[in-house]
Amino acid sequence: LDGSENPPLKWHYSLKGARHLLLVTDNRTRRSFVSPVGPPGNMSPAALEEVIPAEPRPAGIEVVIVVTSLPVIGPPLFDEVIAPLAFRTYDLISYAKYGNERLKSMPGTNPDAIEAWAFAPGAFEGLLKRLEPYRRVVFLSGDVHYGSGQFLSYWKKEDVEPARFVQFTSSGLRNVMPEFIRFADRSF
Repeated sequence: LDGSENPPLKWHYSLKGARHLLLVTDNRTRRSFVSPVGPPGNMSPAALEEVIPAEPRPAGIEVVIVVTSLPVIGPPLFDEVIAPLAFRTYDLISYAKYGNERLKSMPGTNPDAIEAWAFAPGAFEGLLKRLEPYRRVVFLSGDVHYGSGQFLSYWKKEDVEPARFVQFTSSGLRNVMPEFIRFADRSF
């Protein structure tokens, strides 16, 4: 089932509070498939439109809280350098051990690969653009490897002040990490 189709059962929902709006996304059953030989995307544009209302921010809403299973904003060094290098290394090792049998011409299919929104620039920008009218957004997510907090200022040309996005990512209390990740974590 492609994430752009209208599924019979939906796992996303929203809840409006006195001064907040909670949006819980479905990043698993509403994924997009850009290519028949590549990994799935985070969320189809149709699903994104359904989950995040396009109307202006409702009166009295001061903050939008978005719960997503995938981190939206990660540590910059990790998102820009370490993760892409690690994913390519996983693919290279897999290819060296098993040839194309495991990859099946689909790079980046390691379970840890291409999971965060930052690794899909089109989807990442689509998500931020869709949430920008709300101006103040908090993302809550989880990751098996790390817990962290980040923020992002999102400017449009005509903005006097940017929209602000804050990300809190939680992780398991105890993880067994590969040595190179422990080294990077302690060093950077």
